[in-house]
Amino acid sequence: MTWILDNDLLYEICRACSASTLTKLCLVSATFYATAMPHLLRDVTFSRSSEQLLCFLDFILDNSGAEPAKQDKHPEATTLWAKLRKKLAHKRGVGTHQRQIIADPGRLVYTFELYGKACTTAKKRVYTNEYIVLAPLLSDAIALMPNLRSVTFHYASGIEAICLCLAEFIPALLSRPYLTSLVFHSLGPSASQSFGKAVRSRKGDALKLKKIAFEHAWSANPLDDLTLCQDEGLGSLIFSCRETLEELTIDIATVGKIYLHGDPRATIKDFALAFPSLHTLRLWYPRTFISPENNREDPMVPLLNLASFTASNFADASSFLRFIHPTPKLRHLALSGQSAEEIKEEDTHFVVTNIFPTLTNFNLVLRDALEASLVPWEVYSESLRSLHYLCLHFDSCFRRGVQVLSILAPESLTLIPVEYLRVSYNLPPRASERQLSPEERAPATEGSYTVASSYATSIHTLKFVMVLEENMVSGRALAAAAMCWWKVVREGSPTSGTGNIRLEVLDEAVGENLRAQYGASNSMAPFHDLNDDVLDEILRASSILTISNLCLVSTKLYATALPHLLRNVKISHSPEMLLCFLHLIIDNSTTARKDATSDQLLPRLRILDPGRYVFSFQVQGDACENTRIVVSSTGDPRIIPLDPNPIALIAPFLTKAVALMPNLRSMAFRSNFEDLCCRSTQFAATLLSLPLLIDVKLDDIGPIASQSLGEAACLRTDGLKLKKVAFLSVDADEKYRVALNKSGGLGSLLFSCREYLEVLECEACNFREFFVGCQSMPRGVTGQMNSEAVFFPKVHSLTLFDCFINIEDIASYFPSLQTLDFDFVYYTPVSIRSPGNHKPPFEHLVSFTAY
Repeated sequence: MTWILDNDLLYEICRACSASTLTKLCLVSATFYATAMPHLLRDVTFSRSSEQLLCFLDFILDNSGAEPAKQDKHPEATTLWAKLRKKLAHKRGVGTHQRQIIADPGRLVYTFELYGKACTTAKKRVYTNEYIVLAPLLSDAIALMPNLRSVTFHYASGIEAICLCLAEFIPALLSRPYLTSLVFHSLGPSASQSFGKAVRSRKGDALKLKKIAFEHAWSANPLDDLTLCQDEGLGSLIFSCRETLEELTIDIATVGKIYLHGDPRATIKDFALAFPSLHTLRLWYPRTFISPENNREDPMVPLLNLASFTASNFADASSFLRFIHPTPKLRHLALSGQSAEEIKEEDTHFVVTNIFPTLTNFNLVLRDALEASLVPWEVYSESLRSLHYLCLHFDSCFRRGVQVLSILAPESLTLIPVEYLRVSYNLPPRASERQLSPEERAPATEGSYTVASSYATSIHTLKFVMVLEENMVSGRALAAAAMCWWKVVREGSPTSGTGNIRLEVLDEAVGENLRAQYGASNSMAPFHDLNDDVLDEILRASSILTISNLCLVSTKLYATALPHLLRNVKISHSPEMLLCFLHLIIDNSTTARKDATSDQLLPRLRILDPGRYVFSFQVQGDACENTRIVVSSTGDPRIIPLDPNPIALIAPFLTKAVALMPNLRSMAFRSNFEDLCCRSTQFAATLLSLPLLIDVKLDDIGPIASQSLGEAACLRTDGLKLKKVAFLSVDADEKYRVALNKSGGLGSLLFSCREYLEVLECEACNFREFFVGCQSMPRGVTGQMNSEAVFFPKVHSLTLFDCFINIEDIASYFPSLQTLDFDFVYYTPVSIRSPGNHKPPFEHLVSFTAY
């Protein structure tokens, strides 16, 4: 019965489902639609046709209550959009499709990725009309995605065409507060100019991008480099986020003027000083930098965080890395290869000696068979002692896959401790240029199996093998013709021969996941290779001590682990510890950060509004005591009030901190609640105003605290939705107890949440007057007695200590009771509901405890 599933459990199930499964779940019911759709929208990729993209944009705009952008500048856009809307409505069917179930779906989109076909019609590839419609709609939709983290455009001239149709697109994109990644296939002068205007319009508000990649860029003159300047165009974008940038891909561009350098090209020192936190760099053209020999300054500069580096060949890698001091401990290196006559010993010696020992991930492109045969793998093996992932791509065209084995003998890789090997090569051209669908690809050919088996036999540490075969048409690679992943199962001694290994075929999804884990190019440590969801599951299962230690590892782990540490807070040691926690909540709130200067913010407090992560908050023991016990010389204990009073110090900060916990479900203050309400008259109102609060446990309640709680309950016109209430150590007259009344005090609070209450614990309370007041409530007609009303229909657990109540009233007013605990309960002589003398019915009671 799916309707009894806990929401958190259903959330975990959806998070583990594939996109196809989530799509089917959305069709089951409205409940599943609302639960599964957020997971389906988290990472959005479009690669088929503009109709698919337009359908998505229509979904975002319609469910957000937004109107399409005004398209007065393009008269034909209105007609095109009207036709597309009509076509989409016809496909869905009139009155048969409920899309307006989830509100503001744009807030659920985290990553947005576009390929070239997503901006063309299914029938013909004509860009003009599509961009006139797409540009304003795409701008409007992105403006409705406040949580957008990453945007990627994989198609040539796409962003340039969008900027020509709508200049407001880039400002809308950069206005996303959580945007950290921008990847573009190509940029033109219009797009670059739009970036510059958008950055200037922010008026000094620096961007916080961590990744910028532009693979192709051009200036007005295609023969010239695109010069990046700090105050205009794309250069201003890079300069604006220089303090947070971690990954930068540079193509045909000169970057010198970003750093106030006179020459369009920069020195390596200028570059390193401008990006001190850089850990991923893809550098295709060394002419971006001035040769250090032509510069008088000391070229040795640090890039301590550099972990991933991509270059064209050994010469380019050496010319940059040799001037970084200390030598970066790279974990990932990718080289696109060079012809055999260009290979020089001095170019490779530095990389092999200084870079190879720390590598865990190595990607190498071998352009021709001669180059592949000359690679000294025996020499490389001596340095590649930490390598776990090896990717080899043969750029030559082979008639059969087994020819790879004659060029790169498996025995030459025996000494490298590789666990995941990826081999790809090109086969003869196909007659058709049509891309192969996944169903048309050969899962594994005889040649690919032979290649995988040979390498698995020779490399004793190998666990997984992937072989990719591609067809070539017109000199460029198309979609894979055949690809397969195998798991290497070893039987017996790994050195005995081919009979001791067995290859198990892996599913494509499993193989891709393994490749992503082993081949992550932007990782600095194995912990960072983990997917965020996996890391989240690990932290949920970790102890408090483990999470506390993780918070000290790095800023990233601090931001990831702290929410788990704050979810359930229990403080019992000292008022000082409680004050430290309250200051953490208050000082890092949005309001406090706006009022504080940059010098007042501690560097370790990087998490914003930590109060929103607190679900349960419990204060007990010494943290809320205002007295201490002292033993005199005669051995008699004495109670001495503390000076200064800790409650007086804590009360104002506690009230302010609780107001900053919008997701608080449970609150417990196990001592001196009366003193707290005396010191802070607004605490009770602040606590009961929290929208998600369902559990309250309070000790030491006096008349002031009771009055504050009653007044706060009356302020909630929508009624309280508490499910569990506990009033313990109530300060009352020994003879009469606290007389509960529905119009004030604790009785008012109980009466307000009577329809939702499930667990009730009371001490020193008199329920007689409370039930009399409830009995006299009018129903329908003024003066008519509500004799048949059920006032606590959901209470299944009742605990009473030192209370006045009649046993028949318990049965009448708590009809669903399952657990009843008594301790010094005084029974009133006459029942309010049943003056007659008969046994009360307890139909559901299964547990009874009396002391």
